Amino acid sequence: MLIFIRLLPESVTQGELRRFVEKAIHSPWRNLFLARSKIRMAEIRKLVNRATGSVEYHGLVDIEPAKGAVTAIRKLHLTPLKGKTVEVRKYYKRSPLRDRRNAAIKMKRYSRIGVNGIDGGRIWWPNR
Repeated sequence: MLIFIRLLPESVTQGELRRFVEKAIHSPWRNLFLARSKIRMAEIRKLVNRATGSVEYHGLVDIEPAKGAVTAIRKLHLTPLKGKTVEVRKYYKRSPLRDRRNAAIKMKRYSRIGVNGIDGGRIWWPNR
């Protein structure tokens, strides 16, 4: 199961991210009774807002089994990492057909200035 770690400090490395998550999923008591959780992948993504130039860093971590990921989310959400509080949640893959970001972009292309259609409905004209 993929977990999403939001608002990472800029100076965090992949190794530090991996160790941060490992502390939550590898406790001695947990290992006595349950299967040991494994981190399959940990990566940091840099997102740049083109409009403002601001930069955010987010982490994606793949943990097996899913129970280990749920434990990591519960233990790590709103905890500090290098002095900055991070948000941790389940990662949801977006379908290109249901992506809210694409809908917002499409709506910006049309203005609210239009003419009434034959049936009284509103016709939207593309911005130029």
